[in-house]
Amino acid sequence: MTGVLDLNGLTVRLPGPDRPVLDDVSLSIAEGEALGLVGESGSGKSMTVRAIVRLLPAGAQVEGVVRVGGVEVGSLRGAALRELRAVVPVVFQDPRAHINPVRTIGDFLTEGLRTHRRLSRRSAEDRAVRLLDEVGVADGQRRLRQYPHELSGGLLQRVMIAAALLAEPRLLLADEPTTALDVTTQAEVMAAVDELRRERGLAMLFITHDLELAAAVCDRTAVMYAGRVMEVRASASLHEHPLHPYTAALAAARPSLERRADRLATIPGRPLSAFEAPDGCAFADRCAHIRERCREERPALRPLGDGQVACVRAEGLQVVFRD
Repeated sequence: MTGVLDLNGLTVRLPGPDRPVLDDVSLSIAEGEALGLVGESGSGKSMTVRAIVRLLPAGAQVEGVVRVGGVEVGSLRGAALRELRAVVPVVFQDPRAHINPVRTIGDFLTEGLRTHRRLSRRSAEDRAVRLLDEVGVADGQRRLRQYPHELSGGLLQRVMIAAALLAEPRLLLADEPTTALDVTTQAEVMAAVDELRRERGLAMLFITHDLELAAAVCDRTAVMYAGRVMEVRASASLHEHPLHPYTAALAAARPSLERRADRLATIPGRPLSAFEAPDGCAFADRCAHIRERCREERPALRPLGDGQVACVRAEGLQVVFRD
């Protein structure tokens, strides 16, 4: 069944490395579903988002298929591609880097409505004020006249979310939207996003480093390493009973209020980019459960239980991870 977003064998090569930065990524998001995308820095999460809306560097080579609402993104050009980017908005982690500092908040919020929807300035501003109120920004009329430097980071990220929702999208791409915020503001912003998403039946791809946040916000979670998808499962199941050694290592490394530890667990070695990955399992050199087969055979993403996993030893390791 076609989802709101379908990635099939997405592979991206950038000028320079002779190996891809994304390698055979296949994911799907259904109507109204939230999919979390987690993994260490350099695993390919943000590159996946940029590939979906074709915001890749010049010279990038893309293989595989990206479909949004059944439309193949690779075939879009000109006005059709601009329309896609208008209705599949991206919320980035640093709003100050993505809002023009010399234009007002009102200009930022209403430009798309006036350009693509042909609304008058008054109508566009009224709509922007209503949505600012929905995301928790009071006194919207005054905010429209302000400049980005006059707003706190939390308020500015709410403005980014409002801008994304103004186009009434079916799919929202959120690239670590709360990373630059303090913990209290993070919780408030994510609560607003989750409530609005559910009210609107909005599909969302949510990138985060936080497994617990993904479990709280997302229906399913996909784990990436070295540009490859390692595991996809229902968030609660993945959080409690991971199938892949990498997922289990990420879960063990997070701090917990329920147990005391003299030292936090860590994953040995360093994260690899896709172009550095060996021919077999990309996680092999850092895995505590490695066998010779792991170095020789690249594991395909395959169904197991209620999800998918890319590990040749997944069945035998389930008992180990549960203990």
